[in-house]
Amino acid sequence: MERIDGRTFSGGAVLGWLSVGAYGVWEIASEAAGEGGEMPYALSSIALFAAAALTIAIAWESTRGGGRSLLRRVGLGVCLLGLASTIAAWALPLWMTLLGVGFALVAAAAPRGRQRGFWVLSAAQLIGMAVLFVGLLAEVGPEDSYGDYPVAFGIGLVVTAAASVIGLADLEWTRRRSPEMTEHDREAPRAQLLVD
Repeated sequence: MERIDGRTFSGGAVLGWLSVGAYGVWEIASEAAGEGGEMPYALSSIALFAAAALTIAIAWESTRGGGRSLLRRVGLGVCLLGLASTIAAWALPLWMTLLGVGFALVAAAAPRGRQRGFWVLSAAQLIGMAVLFVGLLAEVGPEDSYGDYPVAFGIGLVVTAAASVIGLADLEWTRRRSPEMTEHDREAPRAQLLVD
């Protein structure tokens, strides 16, 4: 079976996160964001699922051969739980937390030189969630008929999407700079905490 080029995953993931960010902008700008927005919400939910799935596929592919396979498997498992939770796209704190923690574990398990992009992906989720909660506590924007603050949700989504694109760009740049890891990169650090 022929492997899919990593650029295909990267391009699809970036488009997915950009679509999520576009929905966030719509939430911020639309007076009726909480009402009558079924179609934009449905499209953004599909984009979110695709973006998360492709980003996890990149994580799986980029971290193969690292020395901390147990930590990698746990991180990818948490990411998959995050992916499943994106089915309820409105539950931002749930999927943001799971993806954020999962990408942090993947970053810790990634070979040297490939970690920074995963740390950025983790931070994208966790900072986006923090921005969301600050916006909700500050009651940013008008309250909708559900008692929510769509502007706060929108800002959180925009932050998460923008930072995710930056993390993916870093991973792609790293992949292009060193397409094949050396054996030195594949070796586990001597002070490895988790062993197979």
